[in-house]
Amino acid sequence: MSEDIIWKKDRLLQVDDFQGVPDPSQNKLQAMTGTTFLPQTDYDIIKSKSKTKLKINFVFVQAIFRPSISWFKKDQLHPDNWEKLLKHEQGHFDLVEIYARKFEPKLNQKFKNKSFTCKGKTDGEKEKFCIKEIKKLTEDYFNKLRPEYIIFDEKYDSDTKHGLDKDKQKEYDQFFDELRN
Repeated sequence: MSEDIIWKKDRLLQVDDFQGVPDPSQNKLQAMTGTTFLPQTDYDIIKSKSKTKLKINFVFVQAIFRPSISWFKKDQLHPDNWEKLLKHEQGHFDLVEIYARKFEPKLNQKFKNKSFTCKGKTDGEKEKFCIKEIKKLTEDYFNKLRPEYIIFDEKYDSDTKHGLDKDKQKEYDQFFDELRN
């Protein structure tokens, strides 16, 4: 199994990227794209005689494709249809990138340049506490933003009828192509 794929404008999904096992309960679907967001925090640990603090410099959000949970029913599709299906699934990955770009400024507005006091007895305990705490805080806030993405992702499938409505899919494809310009 290959590692996660980070969204890049010049790297489109390929059939071989879909390495997961098809879910038998999803018999109507020809493919499933496993994507997620990866928020990461750049921070500094600031130590004084009496306190240890964590200062957030920046929060990054990456769009991630997970090959191990993404699947493609190659045996049920004629190879001529693979390209259309891949284009639709690429759209799901592109949506994650669009929302990563949208959510990153919101996370930074809330957390950038904020400092948190680290609790613990030793320097190591204090750093672990702060890293765990800031990860929890950023993920909790991120999860409040996430439903906006989920609604749009479901609308994409509904509007395009999972890629079967060629005209609607073409409209979305043009929208997604703007990411690469």
